[in-house]
Amino acid sequence: MKLLRLWVEFIIVNSKLFNISKIDEVRNMISKVKPEIVYHCATFGVYPNQKDASKMEQTNVTGTLNLLTSLHENSELERLVNLGSVSEYGPKSNSIKETEPTQP
Repeated sequence: MKLLRLWVEFIIVNSKLFNISKIDEVRNMISKVKPEIVYHCATFGVYPNQKDASKMEQTNVTGTLNLLTSLHENSELERLVNLGSVSEYGPKSNSIKETEPTQP
């Protein structure tokens, strides 16, 4: 089974890095690999030192759109797993349960 994992703002396939915000790189990689399962973990802005709003938009919005567009055009996708962080639950001072309401 062909598997693709996305981490931080780059896609790693066969030890090669691809910038998720660059549609041509994503499209080329997806057309070569034709993944059946994708784990989308790419994100920017999770860590306190990641404050660049433009880079957040490029990675989280444009990058995800690039991935989804490329998958739609060039893959035999069976499953897309889109991972999140605890950020979707908003600021908390206690342990978070998955059943808690989100506060994005």
